[in-house]
This record gives sequence, structure tokens and C-alpha cells, in this order.
Amino acid sequence: MNINKLNKADLTTQIIHETTTLPIEELAEVLNFVQFLKFKKAKTKPYNDLHQELKLLDDNELLHLEAEFKNYKEDYPHE
Repeated sequence: MNINKLNKADLTTQIIHETTTLPIEELAEVLNFVQFLKFKKAKTKPYNDLHQELKLLDDNELLHLEAEFKNYKEDYPHE
């Protein structure tokens, strides 16, 4: 399949198809990467919306923390 010849709808469909079988941790990485791409693109625009940039950072940090502390209560039970 030549990805360069697909339109946006076809690419979106292909991305969904390829990611449906991924485990939740890898789906979170995909989401993190998409948010990173949006953040990177936003940084190249003049007069960025600071609130939007901070929200993207907050979302990325939340994803990182959720992955970092997955199963925390089970792995480190409080006695």
C-alpha cells in the first residue's frame, strides 16, 4: 500500500484498523505521539495560544503518569 497516495479519510481508516489490536499501553503511546505532533505544529505558528500549549503539556504529562503508575496499588499495596 502506497501511503502517499491515500487521502485523509483513507489514512484515518487505516490508522484505526492498524491500532485496534494494540494493547492499551501502546494506544496511549500513539495518542501521546499524535498530541506531540499537534504541539510541534502549534509551536511553529506565530503568536501561539499559551493556554492551548499548556493544556497539551498537561495532557501529555497525565498520559505519562498514568502509564508510570499503572497497577501501582496492586504492585505496592499499603499495609
